[in-house]
Amino acid sequence: MGLTICPATVVAAPVESVWELLSEPTLYDEWWDAHTERIVPEGKASPGQVLHAHTRALGRRWKVALRIEAVKPEKHQIQATTLWQSVCGF
Repeated sequence: MGLTICPATVVAAPVESVWELLSEPTLYDEWWDAHTERIVPEGKASPGQVLHAHTRALGRRWKVALRIEAVKPEKHQIQATTLWQSVCGF
């Protein structure tokens, strides 16, 4: 079973600033609730790229893998798939 979401919001910032935060995976720690551990391959967001990270929720530590599926710079869109796995307790 899967879940598909298309998050969108309005922000008071230039599109170039927001796009930089989305297209540069090394900056994801500035806005997502996770800590990026590694990016394979390194570089700007690109199809097939995988970000490995971890986060904490519900008293547990969770591994996160985010796979970039598509990047459409002309539309300022990135499609990604996220996988979660509990790795340890408190």
